[in-house]
Amino acid sequence: MKRRQQRRVEAGAVQQTETGATISFTVLGPPVGKARARIVYREAMGIYKGYTPDKTRAVEGEIGYMAKGLWDGKPLLEGPVALMVKFYFPIPRSWSQKRQMLALNGELLPIVKPDVDNCVKLVKDALSMIVWRNDAQVVLVTGAKFYSDRPRTEIVVKVLEHP
Repeated sequence: MKRRQQRRVEAGAVQQTETGATISFTVLGPPVGKARARIVYREAMGIYKGYTPDKTRAVEGEIGYMAKGLWDGKPLLEGPVALMVKFYFPIPRSWSQKRQMLALNGELLPIVKPDVDNCVKLVKDALSMIVWRNDAQVVLVTGAKFYSDRPRTEIVVKVLEHP
């Protein structure tokens, strides 16, 4: 049986400025994308039942738990929010030294699954009802994928001023 990698927060901070709050933290471990919901037919009950895959639910819970530790006791954000996320994927060991160096220097970018939008969706869902009320409040999203010898996800949430 495959052992699930334990994720942990490396660093986190909440800053309050005149323009609003900013929360930032880093989740260690390879990035994970949001998997599609699965639907199964329950023959005994004669109904279809939908569920979220275990890996997706586990990672969402871990990210949410880390954010809750930083944001604990503060009210949910109400207005528009910007979300900036950087996903750092592990460099394949099977690659040549030259190719690994190109990846480390940012000259090779990961065009592998999961897609960046699925990774961002997982983060948005994980932070709903912990940092903001609804992920529809996220009006500006920046997501990028890179290679690194330290796989991680860097998350920054910034409150935007609205007129």
